[in-house]
Amino acid sequence: MVKVEGGGNTSPFLIEIMSRRNRNKTPQRSVIKSVSEIKGSPGATQLLPYNEPSSSYTKEVERIIIPHGSDNLFPQSVSYLLRKSGYQNGIIDSQTVYLAGQKITFEDKALDELVHECNSEESLHELSTKFFKDYTSFGNGWIQVLTDANRTYFSLYHQDSTEARIGRGDYEGYCVLHPNWADYLKEKNRLKTVKMWPEIEETEEAGVYASMIHVKDYEPEFKYYGVPNWLSGLDAVSIGYKANRWNISRLDKSPKPGGMLITDAEFESEELEQDFREKVNKNYQGEGTTGEMLFIKRSLGEGGKDGTQFIQFNDTTDADWIELKESSIQEMLVASNWAATLAGIETASGFDTSRILNEYNVKFSSFIAPRQQVFLNTISKIGRKFGIDTSTLEFVNRPPVPDEPDVLLVWESRKMRGLDFDENDPRQQMTLAELKSNQKFKDETTTIQKIKNLFNSKK
Repeated sequence: MVKVEGGGNTSPFLIEIMSRRNRNKTPQRSVIKSVSEIKGSPGATQLLPYNEPSSSYTKEVERIIIPHGSDNLFPQSVSYLLRKSGYQNGIIDSQTVYLAGQKITFEDKALDELVHECNSEESLHELSTKFFKDYTSFGNGWIQVLTDANRTYFSLYHQDSTEARIGRGDYEGYCVLHPNWADYLKEKNRLKTVKMWPEIEETEEAGVYASMIHVKDYEPEFKYYGVPNWLSGLDAVSIGYKANRWNISRLDKSPKPGGMLITDAEFESEELEQDFREKVNKNYQGEGTTGEMLFIKRSLGEGGKDGTQFIQFNDTTDADWIELKESSIQEMLVASNWAATLAGIETASGFDTSRILNEYNVKFSSFIAPRQQVFLNTISKIGRKFGIDTSTLEFVNRPPVPDEPDVLLVWESRKMRGLDFDENDPRQQMTLAELKSNQKFKDETTTIQKIKNLFNSKK
């Protein structure tokens, strides 16, 4: 909680359902179209112009919100897919780590509460980590601001992007929250709303006011929700996901390629024949059509042979899967604007130190720093509303391997590492080269003294 000068000690409370506003403007937009076998799981996701809703669920939801995806479950589909895709999830996790940095520092002491306790449970750095996780995963980040009627304090909370939607109709101008949008029709009573920034409105908790800030990754044609940059590599993510499922299937069923099963005569009934086919496929068919059988019936004696025969098809897909997976990983990295070494993905050259540093420097300029600035700008926007200058806030970033020139002063090195420093301390005024030289001299002196002591002890 951050107190504003002259303010009291009001504590923040959780947000409950807020008052509604009756407006009936119908916005025009493009959305991400999600086609799912089951709600919340990705069957296929395409970027298509918006179509009229085809289900009673979507029609009902569209009365109160702008759907995120044609079935309003695009964030849930993304979450499901990322949990099943080790490489893409690893890329996003590594991006989150580098975006959040080591910590957030400041020079203005008035920012101490904001940095160390932006709410009753988290520091600003902890909040930023959750924000960046959502921002890189979904292309959207949400931060909730709590205050009182006199704006004597404010607290900042992260809001889960899978729950947040932009309101319309009676809820226009609000962020609409629900913990389980897939079952919204059965759980309408769990709906909550928060006024969208910069408006601040009182909640049902007496004396507690709230506002929600929406930060989105820009994408042309998408006015209401952001689009994650890795989405252009969705097919590559799907290849990795399906390759893993195919391999698991091969392990479960053991390597059993498809084949041709020739059976004698007719079955007594179609039901028995269907039951036979289902049992064979259940035991031998793997993921998708892997191990699928071709059934052929013949009359007794036909072809000069009797009895059931199985002719196995040769399986030569292993190399294809390996090549597909390798190419899909590269496409994921390109789509995500990330580097293999930073995600812990081994390359042909291994983890070469100079390459790691070069890739880090490139991604810091093109990916990390711009997104950190987006977060700092958002915090600055909030600070201005409450008369607080946040311009001295900055992230402490460290490369994955040391990269400090010897001409750097000790206090500069400590500052870069996020450690306590004192630029007026004479001991921290020497360069790293001098420090290393002094340490080497001390080590050599210590070694010589030890040799002398050993020699004297033997006399």
